[in-house]
Amino acid sequence: MKHTVIALFAVLTASVFAVEPAAIYDFEGTTGLPESALKGKGKIEFVDGVKGKAVKMADNTLNIPCPEGVTGETGSVALWIKPVNWDHSTKEFVSFLFNQNKSVTGRMHIYKYREPDGLGITFWYGNTKNDKLKTVTAYRKADYQQGEWFFFVMTWDKKSNLTSLYYNGKRVTGSRPGQAVFYKELGDFILNAVPFNPGNRGNTTVYDLVRFYKTPLSASEVAKMYESEKPAK
Repeated sequence: MKHTVIALFAVLTASVFAVEPAAIYDFEGTTGLPESALKGKGKIEFVDGVKGKAVKMADNTLNIPCPEGVTGETGSVALWIKPVNWDHSTKEFVSFLFNQNKSVTGRMHIYKYREPDGLGITFWYGNTKNDKLKTVTAYRKADYQQGEWFFFVMTWDKKSNLTSLYYNGKRVTGSRPGQAVFYKELGDFILNAVPFNPGNRGNTTVYDLVRFYKTPLSASEVAKMYESEKPAK
């Protein structure tokens, strides 16, 4: 792994959308996150993405520093995901994105759940020490297939007391958990995080256009983003 070069960079960038991202990871650069950001046994690969290159991972993770201005009280994450050797029927965890604050009280987690509850996308947000201060919402109709991209957006906002999960441009679930659930501090984001046991680290996934926002994206912004970027079948 010590010889691996992570061709990855985060930049503030112009956008056709009303809200500018705080950071974009598009996997096109030749410099960026340090080699130490890559954890695990696997080798990172760069493959064809939604636009340009994407990052392919199996038994490894990528640590992404929380962008300045993105907090647990308000923000959004958008990313494209493609299953390589798993689909909606795979009865194991696939952990897409994970964040836990330094005090280990606040957690944000987006993942494909294992049996018996899931086979869909789950959004976990809240306090790890208090079950009354968390929300867990799931969308069980996501029919993701091997080799096909899907678009995920997660938004959270204390002011409006709302969390939302978007799948392929449409809001499919969310909650109004109460403002006490929202915590301010975020830690690093972990892409392709190690799932909770039992987890199958043989699952290979491709990620592209990982974007962070300081505010919650609106439904219309998410829809426009999806329509403008979705790959032709």
